[in-house]
Amino acid sequence: MTDQRRPAPDRGGEASAPGYRGALPPRSDRLARIWVAVVIVIFVLMFALALVNVPSSLFPSPTPLPTTITTPAPSGSASASGS
Repeated sequence: MTDQRRPAPDRGGEASAPGYRGALPPRSDRLARIWVAVVIVIFVLMFALALVNVPSSLFPSPTPLPTTITTPAPSGSASASGS
């Protein structure tokens, strides 16, 4: 294969780094560091709050409705024995 790039003096004397321009973020990417820190903090908080039972203490589960106990109506055996 041939190198089809023009030599640096033909491009105005600027020497660029090899590779594709814009393929990777620069090493001094401050926004990436912030996002990595935010994701790690959220991940740790999920486990820490789960251990402390924060979701269930802030939003308790509703109590079930009380079940009504119905006594069965006396069957025909009571009336049969009474006669």
